[in-house]
Amino acid sequence: MRASSLIWSLCCLWAGVTLMSVAQESAPPASGAAQAKPAYRVEVHVFRILPAVEGSGEDLAGAGSALAVLENGKPVLVPKPGETVASIFGSAVELQVHGERWTLDRNGLSRTGSNAPSKALVQAVSSPSILLPLGERAEIRMGLDGAQYFEREEDGIFALRTLNEFVGYAFECTLSPSSHMKGALSLRIASTLRETGDREPVPGLSLNVGRPAIRESKFDTSIQLKPNDWMGSVSRTEDGAMLLTLVTIRETGS
Repeated sequence: MRASSLIWSLCCLWAGVTLMSVAQESAPPASGAAQAKPAYRVEVHVFRILPAVEGSGEDLAGAGSALAVLENGKPVLVPKPGETVASIFGSAVELQVHGERWTLDRNGLSRTGSNAPSKALVQAVSSPSILLPLGERAEIRMGLDGAQYFEREEDGIFALRTLNEFVGYAFECTLSPSSHMKGALSLRIASTLRETGDREPVPGLSLNVGRPAIRESKFDTSIQLKPNDWMGSVSRTEDGAMLLTLVTIRETGS
């Protein structure tokens, strides 16, 4: 039973205008005098890096000059389209994106070494901050509650339909005391990326506007980290774009 739920909704950039929501669940209050749970501020930054432009001479698969990730000067595996790679980053991570240098650290993503306008097509999707008590769950959703498509009816009219399924990126996190590391927290994360894939042909139309198939990839892990530490998750969509999810856990007041 959900005793209380707090939901914020706002618009953000995701290949157009999309809905972003943050839901926070609380357990039912205990009988008698309620004791406040320790809470931490969870900062989540989501960035999207578009793939290289076709014909630019850059590798669309993410190797070579198009995209490279380095931690302490050593290369980090870049996922292939449809894959997710996660790691704890204890220091700043350098990204080389389409010939530009960027730095990812506990405060987000910033460009380094140049004041010239960026050509790398790096988009800040959203940066919510949540006050999360231990044992509670927060969910962030970025995407659309449905994908539209056309369907030809018996009388030959083309009708616009909506697929009643969420399409986009969903990220869940839960904090609890760590049983493996003194003074640390256990951060459980579960992310789901749902994309529209190939579309069914529509008789009488040459446009690719039929009912889409939905591709889904999931990532679930538990990380041990101390307050003010951070971790990063890197995933690739089927079109070659990359999603960076940065999570920083801060003590309240820090």
